[in-house]
Amino acid sequence: GNPVEDELGQWLSGADVVVTGQQPGLLGGPLLTLVKATAVAAEVRRRRAAGRHAVGFLWLATADDDLPEMAWGRVAAGEDIAEVREPGWKRGMALGGCNPLSSACAEFLAALRSQLPGENAGQAIDLAARCYAAGTPLGEATATFLGHLLVGAGVVLLDALEPEIARAAAAFTSHVLEELPRCWEALEAGGERLKANGWTLPLRISPQKLPVFRRVGDRRESVATVKRACAAKILAEHAAHPERFLPNAWLRPLVADALLGTRVAFLGGAELAYHVQTEDVRAVA
Repeated sequence: GNPVEDELGQWLSGADVVVTGQQPGLLGGPLLTLVKATAVAAEVRRRRAAGRHAVGFLWLATADDDLPEMAWGRVAAGEDIAEVREPGWKRGMALGGCNPLSSACAEFLAALRSQLPGENAGQAIDLAARCYAAGTPLGEATATFLGHLLVGAGVVLLDALEPEIARAAAAFTSHVLEELPRCWEALEAGGERLKANGWTLPLRISPQKLPVFRRVGDRRESVATVKRACAAKILAEHAAHPERFLPNAWLRPLVADALLGTRVAFLGGAELAYHVQTEDVRAVA
């Protein structure tokens, strides 16, 4: 529902790239998702009005497995806030983009109609009901919903679980894995700089684990390092099958920027803190 052939053509031709990202979520996720997406759309429009070619990207973090963060949605209904939650979603039980929806959203939206009888509200509920039907994977539901809302805005949605993304970023990810001891040193230096300024570290660095997970079906598992380095057999597996591996929290924005050629990024508070802590590792990667 959101044709992006023209945007992709501009991107391949060297257009300015404006990027943001967010986890999938019920009914589009938190309001921050729309704030970020519309900020990207506004920046794309501003640059195009100034005579520049520009395209936006929304990186949908479907490879995250913190399901409780994605398992809720809220809607303003008059003076009340109505909330829906997926029952039984637990951290690590599945990748967010793969986890199928129960009937919770459908039942919630059906009950919401009586509270929001207006025509525009009815159209929004109809769209959400089509996208968030029972059995639909959360990533597909969120991408379809946001895609309809962003038609014509110059924003391309990227599903992080698409194998072609991992393949396109394979050379960059391989370089990080090969230079992993230097990356840990850079991350530790960034952490020390933050602590010297009295800031709490946003990222917990674990040199005993690779900054990539191995995908196993609809789940992901950690992969151990060998003396803070990546084992040769893992490097060989990644070279042969990059789609089996998913970047972790600190590597994911580096992969996105390297893959897309980011010129401008719209970040939330936590993401901005990640960026500060990983500043030194960007020079290594």
